[in-house]
Amino acid sequence: MRNTQIIRPGAVLGILGDGQLGQMIAIAAAYLGYKVAVLGPGGRDSPAGHVAYWAKAWRPDGVVSEELLDEFCRLVSVVMIEWENIPVSLVERIEARGIPVRPSSNVLRIAQDRLFEKELAESLGIPVPTYRNIEVRTQDVGPGRETTDRASILKTRRDGYDGKGQIRIPRGGSIEDAWRHLKYVPCILEEAVFFECEMSVIVARSPPTADLIIPEAVVYGPFENVHENGILRQTEYPVTNDHAALFFPGVAEAARNAALTLAMNLDIHGLLAVEFFVDGNGQVIFNETAPRPHNSGHLTIECSDTSQFEQYVRAACNLPWGSEHFHSSGRMINIIGEEVSEWMDHARQPRTGLHLYGKGEAKSGRKMGHVTHHWTYDDE
Repeated sequence: MRNTQIIRPGAVLGILGDGQLGQMIAIAAAYLGYKVAVLGPGGRDSPAGHVAYWAKAWRPDGVVSEELLDEFCRLVSVVMIEWENIPVSLVERIEARGIPVRPSSNVLRIAQDRLFEKELAESLGIPVPTYRNIEVRTQDVGPGRETTDRASILKTRRDGYDGKGQIRIPRGGSIEDAWRHLKYVPCILEEAVFFECEMSVIVARSPPTADLIIPEAVVYGPFENVHENGILRQTEYPVTNDHAALFFPGVAEAARNAALTLAMNLDIHGLLAVEFFVDGNGQVIFNETAPRPHNSGHLTIECSDTSQFEQYVRAACNLPWGSEHFHSSGRMINIIGEEVSEWMDHARQPRTGLHLYGKGEAKSGRKMGHVTHHWTYDDE
């Protein structure tokens, strides 16, 4: 059973990572009366640092000194994360000081490795793409060796996000050439999934209390996602696009059940986002997890009674859940790179939530903000 101690408003909540997800967590925490201390690469000059009570930067090489960590831990009652690739060793140092981190270092250890994720999902009976580990040269991986007779994707086991760390290999292409491009780091080779659409589910969970008065989890989605160049471009809820596979009986239920099964098995205390493919037969196939707020859940700010960010704060502080009811339909579109210069066009539109993250340079592929168009069901 979980530690049921309630962290009351007025306390300081820690966040590891200081990007836009940290910013939106901090804003949600402020609504509930909490202060936020942020530790990340940008410090005060970061999206989360702009709205935090306390914000400092770790060293450029990612190292956090004992002095800085002591200062951070003296302030905070609990620590949350905004990025699954926060070093596990840093989380363990915080846990060793008696500060709970939600989710825990054990969860991050699995979420940071695509092989561990796939093995876990497979062990729970959740469909996964055909895959294998690529760590050493074998009879199939070496000069002149080729793939199987199917198109595949070679993915680094670690540090992959927004389409980074992966290469598509056409039928008959060379694994060796792709692996060389990825600098021979440990990878997994996945058979390409020819999917009808992509979707995600977000689970907010606190391990059950002894009296079971508070439900163990609430579930959002599934959301339909559209990616461009490996970056999420658009999310919609509820599903309205003409993807027949999404309307097969049981698709939404299968995705929600799979996400909840993973969250319970990982013993998540916080949020878990799970991405899936849906093939032309309506089969829901696991892709990857993220134990933090997810880009596809941004529209919960405008469209549901309780946003994913507020729900994360509630989970971390052992508060009762907010209602996950959706009162509006919505479509979230990421603002990427130079598109941020068009922000005034979005600001003029009715029933539109504009979120600008306050980042400096508008680099290609960089998420600078997002916009959510929302409408009530009566308007449809």
